[in-house]
Amino acid sequence: MRFYVSSMHPHVSLEYRDAAAPHYYLISDNQSFVDAFNLFMREIWVGRTNVNTVRTYAYALLDWFRYAQAEELQLEDVRRSNIVNYVLRLQGAANPQRAKRSPSSPKPGSVNEHTGKKHLPEGYQASTIALRISVLRRFFEILIAEGRGPATSPVPPAGRGFRPEKNQIRYRRISAFVPSPPQRSAHAIPEALLKRFRSEARCARDSALIECLYSTGARAAEVIAITYEDVLWKEQAVFLQTKGRAVKEKVAASRIFFERLKVYLDERGERLRPGDYIWVVRRGATRPMTYPALRAVIQGMNRRFGSNVTLHDFRSTCAVQMARNPLIPLLTIRDQMRHTNLSTTQRYMDSGRIEDFSLLQKHLDDDSHTSLPIVESVEYDQDDLATIFGHINERGSE
Repeated sequence: MRFYVSSMHPHVSLEYRDAAAPHYYLISDNQSFVDAFNLFMREIWVGRTNVNTVRTYAYALLDWFRYAQAEELQLEDVRRSNIVNYVLRLQGAANPQRAKRSPSSPKPGSVNEHTGKKHLPEGYQASTIALRISVLRRFFEILIAEGRGPATSPVPPAGRGFRPEKNQIRYRRISAFVPSPPQRSAHAIPEALLKRFRSEARCARDSALIECLYSTGARAAEVIAITYEDVLWKEQAVFLQTKGRAVKEKVAASRIFFERLKVYLDERGERLRPGDYIWVVRRGATRPMTYPALRAVIQGMNRRFGSNVTLHDFRSTCAVQMARNPLIPLLTIRDQMRHTNLSTTQRYMDSGRIEDFSLLQKHLDDDSHTSLPIVESVEYDQDDLATIFGHINERGSE
């Protein structure tokens, strides 16, 4: 299966080979590009933690090779200034994924009235640019270790700074040119909107999918990877393949999820065996559900509701609602969400600002606490005032 690119880059594309690791291969007329790309992907594959990570690295590096070819750069000639120019281009360019918006789509960057979230901007996010630079840093490290490419890496090591060689100009580190990604707070779906998502799905499969996303707090890739033996009916739990971990981990799920999953599987009418995927597409031949298909389910409901909910919002909502329950320990929430660091889980303790704001509005609109008794003004005895202030005046004259 080959992923072709636009006519602007007819000689730089990716090819996916299912039976040949590392699966992603560069197609280009420039053989040095091909060799360097394959060298990088093989090393990433050997130390991989997740197949999706390998794919992300492949496409991030593909974008750099497109830029290098357009600028007629050879790998051994890449300098610090080329990396800076690349970052500037990303900061000023429009993300081609945003071009898929329909004419009726909300204005990029505007706030959705149902969720309180901003719609995606036209350009690249700071986190996307930071990822591209991180991939380039690793790429040139591998290239130089093999005796290829430039003499020194054009992308300085990550950290507070780097030590220049003797008689070299001291530059600022590359992160000075890359804006730090903002610290995003976890965003919970408002209660009324969440109720609509959970109750107004158009088929049994979608209803079970929404409940799975919400009750387990699973990531999208983890949900579509669930197989028949991963579902523990008696324990009301599900095994998930957490990103970056070799062993599947057990998480709790709601009773409603298992009820809806049973309805969906009965509707499919197939006898599932170990290894069979739970979620399949509804049209055409039976095949496992893909990420675009799962995303299309949420996008279809967003169009109906006028919202901009994402797949990850269900995970955030699950964590936020657990964090609000004083009976659930923080460590239990971490285990359910499968966070590597406890600090990540703690972000959900300070979330839900939309709901808190609505509580504040309700308090301000309540007139019961504003109807205070009117206190009549108190009149002081004039002789007393004369006595007090008279003594003060006498002392002042002394």
